[in-house]
Amino acid sequence: MEILAAGDVINIDMDSLTAYQPAATVEIYVLKAFRADSYNVDVGFQNGTNTSHNYNNASASATDRTADWNKFCITNAEYYYQSRGDSGTGFSGIQIK
Repeated sequence: MEILAAGDVINIDMDSLTAYQPAATVEIYVLKAFRADSYNVDVGFQNGTNTSHNYNNASASATDRTADWNKFCITNAEYYYQSRGDSGTGFSGIQIK
């Protein structure tokens, strides 16, 4: 496991996961969510009880991985969520804390 610091770029491939929760002191600015072109995925954040998300319809795309520019921050309390944990889904961002 690598130790990341503020300013580092991260790429998380979600595979079988539907949530990514960073460590307690970490904050990540999500720049782009991606998913395989055959999946319709809700992407956003959750706090363990409530979920806020944006529905992304990938059916019209012809690319292997379609990117959605969903810029938002995630923390340990408000963390990354996606409705499907399939191969080819995940996000890229920058650790800011």
